[in-house]
Amino acid sequence: MTWLLLADGLLPSAGGRASPGKWIARVAVAWYDPDAQARAPDVRESLVRNLPVAGVAILGIHPIGWVLLPVVGLGLVGAEVYLAWRDPEGRRLGDRLAGTMVMGKRA
Repeated sequence: MTWLLLADGLLPSAGGRASPGKWIARVAVAWYDPDAQARAPDVRESLVRNLPVAGVAILGIHPIGWVLLPVVGLGLVGAEVYLAWRDPEGRRLGDRLAGTMVMGKRA
């Protein structure tokens, strides 16, 4: 669970930080402010960014969570997908909560 919450802040990357998968895909998570220069997210921002995904994982492993998983879990996943699809910058729910976004690396 700790890995899921903090992976985005582990590997330094151009303009931000990346989980190993994002590092391989050559993208990074960066603090989002259209009027300022991108910076790497701190641990708090990585934690907040991944809370919606971790919430679904917690429901999946908790004995009572199986009861809530179909409604709450699908609701969180649905919100993540919908917001990423509708947002012009592709920011998902976790990105909005943490003030971050995934950015492509420059060559």
